[in-house]
Amino acid sequence: MTWVSAALTGQRFGRLLVRESLPERTADGRVQWSCECDCGGMITATTSVLRNTSVRSCGCLVGDTNRALRRTHGLRNTPEYMAIVQAKNRCNNTHAHAYQRYGGRGVEYKLPDNPGEAAALVIASIGSRPSGPPRMTLDRINNDGPYAIGNLRWATYSQQRRNQSR
Repeated sequence: MTWVSAALTGQRFGRLLVRESLPERTADGRVQWSCECDCGGMITATTSVLRNTSVRSCGCLVGDTNRALRRTHGLRNTPEYMAIVQAKNRCNNTHAHAYQRYGGRGVEYKLPDNPGEAAALVIASIGSRPSGPPRMTLDRINNDGPYAIGNLRWATYSQQRRNQSR
C-alpha cells in the first residue's frame, strides 16, 4: 500500500465515505477512489473532486434537497389551516360574505400572510382545535380586537354567540 492509497481511506466527504483507492487511474493520471454513500450507493471519484466538495453523494442528495425544498408546513386542509384562511378572508376580502361584520367594522387580521405559518403559530399558542363534540371554532376573546396571538381561543358555538357584537 502506497501513501496515496491510504491518504483518503476512511475519510468522509459529505455523505461519502472513502473505502479504497482504485488501481486504475484516470486518463490524465489522477487517483480514483471507491466511495460508499450513506444511502448505500457506490461511486468512483478523484481526490480533487472529493476535496473541493463538488461531489457530496452518489446523487441521492439532489433528490433529498428537492424534496426538502418542496416540503411545506404540512398543515394544509387541517381545521386550523382552514380557520385561518376563513378569518383572513372575512377581514381582508371586501367581496367575502361576512366582510361587513369583520373587516368592514375594523376587525384586523394580524397573523402571518402565509396561512400555513399562521396556523403553526396559532397551534403553538392555543393548541390544535379540540376534536369531538361539541365542535369548536376559532374565536376572538375580545370581539372588537384583531385576529392576533393573545386574542384567540377555540370556542363552542354557544360561547361564540355570547361573545358576538349586537
